[in-house]
Amino acid sequence: VHLLNVGADEGRDVVLLRRGQPVAVVQCKRYQSPISLPEVFREIAKLLAFAHINRDLIPNADGFGYVLALSGNATGPATSLFHEPERVVRQQKDLIQDCVTQILAEYKAFQGLNAETVTKQVLEILPKLTLKLITRENLDLWLAHRPKVFSKFFATRMLVDVEVVT
Repeated sequence: VHLLNVGADEGRDVVLLRRGQPVAVVQCKRYQSPISLPEVFREIAKLLAFAHINRDLIPNADGFGYVLALSGNATGPATSLFHEPERVVRQQKDLIQDCVTQILAEYKAFQGLNAETVTKQVLEILPKLTLKLITRENLDLWLAHRPKVFSKFFATRMLVDVEVVT
């Protein structure tokens, strides 16, 4: 597990490694309202655009893991992407193209990239990824099965009720 610096993380907050090679990324998001399908597509498109520039980010797309960890929830359409990625990608090609165009315009690092080329890559790679959505409801359960991740990224404190003690 490799925690990346806050900020220019190239669409990744945590990289999961196996024998020194990236096998998955975790992108953490803190939103007040449920994350929408276009927002999820923009996050994934951002990662894949950076991978277009630097092939070492995703050395093998087949089965590469993309985990989106949310402090809140996701809308129904966004959740459906994680359950039926091939269907959603097939039905949302125009939305994906719009999202790619938006992120290419938003980031200086993407200057000079061709939207059509990156969109084609996103449409090709996205169905190959192993997608996982972690919402606030299942984060505790997920972490309970991963004590190394929990101990590395979370601090625990013992709280004592003074009235019970006295």
